[in-house]
Amino acid sequence: MKQMTAEEARRNFADLLNEVGFQGELVEVTRHGKPLVVLGPAGQSMRQRLESIVSAELGSTAPGLVDQLADLIDEARIRTGRDAKFRSKG
Repeated sequence: MKQMTAEEARRNFADLLNEVGFQGELVEVTRHGKPLVVLGPAGQSMRQRLESIVSAELGSTAPGLVDQLADLIDEARIRTGRDAKFRSKG
């Protein structure tokens, strides 16, 4: 996952939007060396966002891990009275 400071994000905002919105990059913005926010494309499904995060953190998609994470999120949604949206098939 790419990192940039809040000042770099401010100076290069148009480029940052293009990188995130059109190239699908996840970008972590930091302030004073601490993570502030992670920007990602709005049109991605939860499963796509999970795949992007797992790939960025582990360097690969780690087969099966995204399905396990999606199932955990769905289980949490069910336990809190929300609809399950991401159940893996099978």
